Amino acid sequence: MTYGERPVERPVERRLHRALAARAAAVTVRDLRPADPPRPRVRRVACAWPWLPRHRTRFALPAAGGPAGTAGAAAYLLS
Repeated sequence: MTYGERPVERPVERRLHRALAARAAAVTVRDLRPADPPRPRVRRVACAWPWLPRHRTRFALPAAGGPAGTAGAAAYLLS
């Protein structure tokens, strides 16, 4: 909407413009810094066996899945 030469500004637009301008004015050069470099994510696995150390759980869970799968397949084929 225009009225003469100037566009008509609604009160909501004026408040939004002032809020964004205030937010932009609050950021200084000291606030800006380079982003942290990406790091590998550490995945936490719930320990199925509390007596195993955490670093061994990563290998123990897949190793236990092999015999369990074999037993399940044998039970299915024998039934």
